[in-house]
Amino acid sequence: MNSKREDYYPVVGYIIMFVAISFLLWLLDIATTFMGCNLGISSPVSSEGLRWAMRNALPALGRIPWAGVLLLVSSFGLLQGAGVVRLFCRITKLQRLTKMEIRSLLFSVGSILVYTIVVYLVTFSKWNILLGITGTFENSSFLSGLPLIIFLGIVIMTVVYGFMYGNYRSFIDVLESAGNAIKLFTPAILALIPAAAIIAMLEYAGVFKLLGLAEKETEIIAMVLYSIPFMHMILHKRGKLPVENA
Repeated sequence: MNSKREDYYPVVGYIIMFVAISFLLWLLDIATTFMGCNLGISSPVSSEGLRWAMRNALPALGRIPWAGVLLLVSSFGLLQGAGVVRLFCRITKLQRLTKMEIRSLLFSVGSILVYTIVVYLVTFSKWNILLGITGTFENSSFLSGLPLIIFLGIVIMTVVYGFMYGNYRSFIDVLESAGNAIKLFTPAILALIPAAAIIAMLEYAGVFKLLGLAEKETEIIAMVLYSIPFMHMILHKRGKLPVENA
């Protein structure tokens, strides 16, 4: 039970942080008004702040990189379910691999090499299918679709290894391993909602502008907030990660 509660610590922490920041901004707004100075800070605890929240709640959630999160979590589930994570641990510990593991690894590496060659040919062929209109990577489909290209590479590598090793016996096994990871990381995924609310509120209040932070720097802060729940899950749920079928 305690372990399950720990899973939701980031969610609770972000909610508390959201309430605390709202309260501090409200106090700051009162103090600056009383002192007759203007820091350019807008309080979310006001009639205007409430109207802003109603207008921007859904857009703020839409800024969360949901697709990237699901791709990363699914990739982790596939790697774990196929047995690649276990294989990597054995290699790092310098343990002798079995003939089945070596055979599966060779087929897996071979499949990713073929996939890499195909992507290379499609990208740098005379038609420049995945390059930009200038024939370079600028504004190219390759860069836009790079997360998808990497994800498909992981899928091919893990599926080949999983089937060759015997952890995957049907396409349902593949889907189940990806689904198990999403289920496992549900608390971290839920934590993205209050995290996005904190970022949106700080932007509305003008805190980032007051601190002189550029858009790129605020994006880094957002990515840090989004990453913390997943790092927490990985560090505290090692023994309960999805296991391979072997």
